[in-house]
Amino acid sequence: HLQYADEDCWVKVCIYYGIPNSIIAYVDGHELEPLTTITWDNMAMPTLDGSQPHGSYFYDRVGAETGRPGYLYAVLRGGSNSVLDLKISHKVVLTTRVTVTSEWGGWNDENSNNFFNKGIDGLVRNIAL
Repeated sequence: HLQYADEDCWVKVCIYYGIPNSIIAYVDGHELEPLTTITWDNMAMPTLDGSQPHGSYFYDRVGAETGRPGYLYAVLRGGSNSVLDLKISHKVVLTTRVTVTSEWGGWNDENSNNFFNKGIDGLVRNIAL
C-alpha cells in the first residue's frame, strides 16, 4: 500500500513472477477478481490507470505485452491502509473457452475418481490443445 500518500495518488506496479501459475490478489483479506485472464486465446490487455480501485490487477502469463511471460500489473492507491497481498495459486489457466471440473470427462464416476490418475488415464486424456 502507499502508506503516506493522499487518496488521489496512485501508481501502476509491474512485478515479475515468471511462472505459469495464476496469481491471486487480496485486499484486506478479500479476494479480488483479475481485470482479465490473459491466455493464448485472449491476448487483450486492459489499461490500468488512476480511475481504477486499489488492487485492480491482471497477470500476463503468456507475454502479450512484452513478449516475455510472467508479469503482474496492479494499481496501488493512497489514502487508505488497505494492503494488497499477492499469492501464487496452484491453478494454471490454459484457455478461457473450456472450464474443466471433476464432473467433466468421467473423472469422478461411480467406478473411481480418475482425476489423480497418471498419464492418459487421468487429466492428460481430457486436455486437448
